[in-house]
Amino acid sequence: YGEGHQTVGLALSNIANIKLSQGKFAEALMMQEKSVNIQRTLGVDNDLFSNALVNLGTSYTEQLMYTEALALYEEALGIVRRNHPERNMEEGNILELIGNTYGEQGMYDDALPMFKKARRIFSKVLGPNSPDVGRVMSNVSNVLKLQGKLGEAIEKYEEALAVQREALGNEHIDVALTLYNMALCKEKMDDKEGAVVLLREAQGIYRKKGVSHGAAVDVEFVLARLRGG
Repeated sequence: YGEGHQTVGLALSNIANIKLSQGKFAEALMMQEKSVNIQRTLGVDNDLFSNALVNLGTSYTEQLMYTEALALYEEALGIVRRNHPERNMEEGNILELIGNTYGEQGMYDDALPMFKKARRIFSKVLGPNSPDVGRVMSNVSNVLKLQGKLGEAIEKYEEALAVQREALGNEHIDVALTLYNMALCKEKMDDKEGAVVLLREAQGIYRKKGVSHGAAVDVEFVLARLRGG
């Protein structure tokens, strides 16, 4: 096929995924960049190329290269919108990634519209009570919490929680995480009793699932602090 053929670009992308799974991030990043450059030079404008852009953008985000990541996400978004004017899941996923990238930089006013657009797409494509809708609603709540809009954040967490319970069940770890985040809002609003109720439910979920890392540890710590206080 020759080094510049799209097949080579796709093969490099596949190898990059293997390198990522092996923890060889530098090698994976180099292969992802080469894959994208080959496909861009060929003028590729399909879903495979948009996926390659998203994968490279995700790697850049992990390296805190936010400007580079956003440029790739926007390029991928343009491809998806041209190829799927009816709107599809991938558009929603990319919008959510853009929102997350803005959020990681503290650009909350830019993040919120992305999450809201993603929610509309997920609701249209998957239905209003899908796990993706619940997740992106939780993202909106997190941004409001970080902006100090605690009352609004709690309202949105309650909406997200209702969707997640419907879509995932009451004992899913995503439900536990939303309970934990909502509890932090209640604590900041001096509603310690309300926070403890939410934390106890989150604690029960994590313990039942055998999860003892990440947010599960945070739940135990905050609960112990509030009980001690």
